[in-house]
Amino acid sequence: MNSPSEDQLIIDRILAGDHTACNSLVFRHQTYVYTLVWRMLKNKEDTEEVTQDVFIKALKKLPGFRKESKFSTWLYRIAYNESISFLRRQRNLQSLDDNSPEPQIEARAIDSLKEEERLRYIQQALDQLQAEDAAILTMFYLQDLSLQEIADITGQQSNTLKVRLHRARKRMLHKMETLLAHEVTSLL
Repeated sequence: MNSPSEDQLIIDRILAGDHTACNSLVFRHQTYVYTLVWRMLKNKEDTEEVTQDVFIKALKKLPGFRKESKFSTWLYRIAYNESISFLRRQRNLQSLDDNSPEPQIEARAIDSLKEEERLRYIQQALDQLQAEDAAILTMFYLQDLSLQEIADITGQQSNTLKVRLHRARKRMLHKMETLLAHEVTSLL
């Protein structure tokens, strides 16, 4: 028999009336929730507002958490949905032009970048992606969530998500190539 997770122990304390345990639950997940929301909204103030809304909503809905999935999956689904709702309210959804030509750069230009520069370009490329693409890439690569966990969070079928992840990676590559092509041109 599995012992309850640390999250479940904290949730049990909250549901038993120990409201100080709320801080522990928020502390355990605030970084991941903030990161996911940031990837979608790309604005500090909006991200802080939505992150706060996510935790308020999660704590209100905590009695309805059915333990069918991990608490983090349930919480990230709330964060994902709140971010999408916020974007819809703000009418910030942008379409990507997949028909633009992809510049070709040599592999040695990428290899010559220092790790710090690589991370900066990755961040810039993520910031240029559509919110849902950035969120999926963040959940898969930075938060090490499985495709099934991401499917649970986003409400998409696992097979659909594989395709979306593949396409998001291609768009990310295109953004990286564009950013690095500009860098190479500026060095010449």
